[in-house]
Amino acid sequence: MNSRIYITVIIALLFITPLTARSADPEDMENLTPLIPGTDTPHSTKCDSGAVYRYKEYTIYTKPTKQEIGENVYVSRTGKNDGRLCNAAERKPIYTYDNETLGGANFFAGVYQDYLFIDQGTGPTYRGLSIYDLKSGKLLYFTNYTDPVLTDGTLTYYETVHPREFYNAKNSCILLGDWIKQGLSTHYQRQTAYNLETGKKEALDKYRCHPGQ
Repeated sequence: MNSRIYITVIIALLFITPLTARSADPEDMENLTPLIPGTDTPHSTKCDSGAVYRYKEYTIYTKPTKQEIGENVYVSRTGKNDGRLCNAAERKPIYTYDNETLGGANFFAGVYQDYLFIDQGTGPTYRGLSIYDLKSGKLLYFTNYTDPVLTDGTLTYYETVHPREFYNAKNSCILLGDWIKQGLSTHYQRQTAYNLETGKKEALDKYRCHPGQ
């Protein structure tokens, strides 16, 4: 295969491959995997006006907003399961995360113990992540991110850094010239770890570059 065609195919795959896995069929939500790998697995169902994710301690109800891209996220205490999960929408939430108030394009991204994850963005290559403490409802952490994985309470992900940091770490971006010719931007990223319990952020010695829109 011609090298130029090969590069174009790779770039196309980067754009069409989602950063995180959502259910391909919105009607098939009983075995839905949480958006961020490693977060707790809920019992989930699709409702007439949104979706419900039932966890041991919390039940999350999401409702798409009409004026803005994204969804409102409502958090309530989990009660007895009467077999009608959508009734969670009728309970008064203890916390409401309003899509418009948060800037729009917000989406539920999972729960881990007492932590709520909300994803923000409209494109595949540059997204934001907010982490909330469900004991207080307060924001703990915000970052730009891609490719997150949660393991034993530590979130590992890639975040965008200044090109100077990328090159000072003696890295090279082999396909940079090809991306420029195709009118693509370049994202320089460093792998980062964030511990939910301690709140400690650690920069890992692993870098990469990839094309963006």
